[in-house]
Amino acid sequence: MLRKEFTNTVPKPLWWDDINIGDVSISNYDELITYWQSEKRCCSEEEIKHTNRIFFKAMYLEILDHIDDPDIVVNAIDIMTLSYLDYDYFYPLQLFALKNYPDYNKPLHACANCMEGDVIASLLEDLQYSMAKKNLHQEYIDLTHDLLKKRGLEMSDYYEARVYLALAKTYENSNQNSAAIDILTYMQDRYKNSQTSGSLTNTLKNASRMLKRLRLEH
Repeated sequence: MLRKEFTNTVPKPLWWDDINIGDVSISNYDELITYWQSEKRCCSEEEIKHTNRIFFKAMYLEILDHIDDPDIVVNAIDIMTLSYLDYDYFYPLQLFALKNYPDYNKPLHACANCMEGDVIASLLEDLQYSMAKKNLHQEYIDLTHDLLKKRGLEMSDYYEARVYLALAKTYENSNQNSAAIDILTYMQDRYKNSQTSGSLTNTLKNASRMLKRLRLEH
């Protein structure tokens, strides 16, 4: 059922038949990450596009082969949102992972400062951009509130803060500025005692600037 849902909701790119992925065999999370890290990331736009298309197609096929293994499915989807793909279906791709594997726990053995809900948070943040392009603001708001309630305590502060900021942006995009201000004000209190890494600091600075702007406009 999941395999059928995936193929029905996540269409193959138009360039699918033009891409040869070679011999790719992934059987677990560690092999997935190793393959991801081994891929070339430069140098011209055409080279990046070709490499990213190979990776996308390989991950699509691995998802179909391992549809019952969330370590492969969820993490593959999390890193399939790549540039220069000429692909406009990231929204159903990300939504597939969040709706079918909402309780997924990230393996922590290779990441000292990660938490089990970080991949869910990463997908939620990316989904905001995808759903905004489709004007699916309320759908994103409802899903995000639900997953923050269920998984927020299992997300590292860095990832959770980025989700809250994405939620605030969605409220603003849907002309609900008072709700956006409430979220941004909550963030100030929520993370005031957090150990701020560079990434969390930048997110909070962006949230503070957005809050100041919205208060002036409100």
